[in-house]
Amino acid sequence: MAVWLAAASLGVTALSAFSSHRQQKKAADAQEEWNQQNYRDSLEYREEVREYNKKVAGYKFVAALEASDSAKNAYADLSEGTQAILREHRIKQSESKQKIAREFRQKKGAARVVEGRSGRVAEMIEIDLERQKADYFRQDDMTMASKEDQYRREIKQLDAQLETRLNQAQDIWNLGLQTLDAPTGVVQQPAPVQRPSAFTPFLQTAAAGLDTWTAMKMRADGTNTNKNTYQTNTRVY
Repeated sequence: MAVWLAAASLGVTALSAFSSHRQQKKAADAQEEWNQQNYRDSLEYREEVREYNKKVAGYKFVAALEASDSAKNAYADLSEGTQAILREHRIKQSESKQKIAREFRQKKGAARVVEGRSGRVAEMIEIDLERQKADYFRQDDMTMASKEDQYRREIKQLDAQLETRLNQAQDIWNLGLQTLDAPTGVVQQPAPVQRPSAFTPFLQTAAAGLDTWTAMKMRADGTNTNKNTYQTNTRVY
């Protein structure tokens, strides 16, 4: 009877060991699958971030180029307009000088042909006319010099505006470079999952069987010792 009970107990132990091994293996498989899926998701997310950074950087590069071209075109248009205005002033100045010179020649000719006027008087009139003409020319030159100074100031202002806008375009370009080089995160390969050994159920069963056999042997040895003692006592008595 004891042998059958021991065999049944050993069978239950074996079933429990194999069932526990199966559950541990299933849990290890599930953990490994989760780790691999998480690893794949991390790689995919990293690639998505990298592609997104590339797109953002591309937008910034395009914006920087457009801002630079716009600044250069605006500078060319404004500077050309300022130069055109200055050219018009120079043309007007030249025409004005020619007109003044022509008018003073007419006045000098008129002064010479006036009857009753001595040569000394005519000479004095001519000298005065030359002085007036020189004053007109000097005032006209001063006006033109003022306009040229204004032109130079406007060109310097346009240069400063161009430099500012080009620096802004360069800043946008640098932001694109920073976005392109932005870290996307480091994805580590998952560590291997510790799996239960296939020999574990056999070892557990063998250990349980050894314990059972040892216990049965010890009980058997104890019973035989008691019988010998009783018989010896009987013979003594």
